[in-house]
Amino acid sequence: MSHTALWKGRHTTAHLHRYLGDIPPAEFEATFYNAQRSDQPWSKSNSPSLQKNQGDSVDVLARGWASWLSTLSCGQWFNSCLTAAGAPERHLVPETIYQAIYVQGRGQLRRDLHQALRTGRARRPRRATTLACGKLTDMVLISQRPAEATDRAIPGHWEGDLIIGAGRSTAIGTLVERSTRYVMLLHLPDGKTSADVRDALIRSLGTLPAQLRRTLTRDQGKEMARHREFSLATDMAVYFCDPHSPWQRGSNENTNGLLRQYFPKGTDLSVHTPDDLAAVAAELNTRPRKTLDWQTPAERLNMLLAQAN
Repeated sequence: MSHTALWKGRHTTAHLHRYLGDIPPAEFEATFYNAQRSDQPWSKSNSPSLQKNQGDSVDVLARGWASWLSTLSCGQWFNSCLTAAGAPERHLVPETIYQAIYVQGRGQLRRDLHQALRTGRARRPRRATTLACGKLTDMVLISQRPAEATDRAIPGHWEGDLIIGAGRSTAIGTLVERSTRYVMLLHLPDGKTSADVRDALIRSLGTLPAQLRRTLTRDQGKEMARHREFSLATDMAVYFCDPHSPWQRGSNENTNGLLRQYFPKGTDLSVHTPDDLAAVAAELNTRPRKTLDWQTPAERLNMLLAQAN
């Protein structure tokens, strides 16, 4: 059975056992479990048992399972198997899977593995430990954001960010409505200063109906230094995520990943016209989404507006 057939069929243990040959899924699960329950103090990846287990894991992935896992989510599959076996306490954490895959080759994925990833990323990026920018004034943190924004029940609550281009000198602003996943892109031809971002936000959000202008959630980037001026112009409250917490803008982060397929990293983003950005936003807004029960963001937004009227 090819991994293409596995994508389209029911991913049962029997299917996987036949596909993996002499490495049954139960043995593969045990590999990760044994790596987690070692009684020895863990230090990086120098445990012989951990190295062996991780080596076994990568061998399995290299045999073609990586493509299937990239479609289904390997953590989801492992944990569902463990729950079915009556051992939910043995659930994996994502870090275990990352270490199993990336430990080989000093953090470099083997070529046959990273080609199976949607991002195509061969190295795991290092996380910054410091933030080299001043603190914004008069910030209201996300912990004080209204509950209606958190549960996505009411439209009009937005998340925003920038995607950065070559030399960190060009950028495109991104906005995602939380309940509908509707996308708007901000044209920033003159740069990404706080004044540029303020004006672009006012142009885009200031023209929306009042029921679609409730809150905006952003990170603490210095481009939002003029957030109070934006709030006065649009009557929208701005809430800021905690430092180094991109998951607090999950819809926006997911959308930024999709946008990178149109605007790759390291390219000059200033070459894109407002019409270019509108065309990309329209393509995303007419794309059916599983989280919307296969409606498009545009359809869901129109439905909610019709109900409100």
